[in-house]
Amino acid sequence: MEYNRILFRRFLLCGVLLCASDVIWVLIDGTNITGAKEINWITNTIYYAMTSVSSFCWFMFAENELNSGLCRSRRSIFWCSLPLLVAVFIDLVSWHTGWIFYINAANCWSRGPYYFVHVLINCGYVIFTTSRTLAKAMATELYVTKRRLFTLTFFAVPFLTGTVLS
Repeated sequence: MEYNRILFRRFLLCGVLLCASDVIWVLIDGTNITGAKEINWITNTIYYAMTSVSSFCWFMFAENELNSGLCRSRRSIFWCSLPLLVAVFIDLVSWHTGWIFYINAANCWSRGPYYFVHVLINCGYVIFTTSRTLAKAMATELYVTKRRLFTLTFFAVPFLTGTVLS
């Protein structure tokens, strides 16, 4: 139970960092003040990295709530975190490659050619966990457990809606 609280707190912290970087991004995107382009790069890198980390934190939290074997051993956690490591790596190297995003000469954000990889990895965690949670909720007969599991599935709605709209 304590481990779930830690996972949920990490998820919430990622959400706060996401919101903060999104606000900074809106304020700095397209401006021409000194250092604006660097701030835009840093803000977008933090935003994309936190999107990946928050998806993984939700995955870990929900799988732990399901009492899944995916969260039991260090080995399984390592294998489950490989997509996260790939996503964060390509987010970080976008500074030089522009794979996920780039900042043009007018200091405006643009999607890179491999933006879809970032979206697929993040949505993969959420869709995988949501489908497992929904299946377990449908299979259980206990009302309290069913209600708790259905509540877990609702996280996917705003996350996937935001992803589609972006």
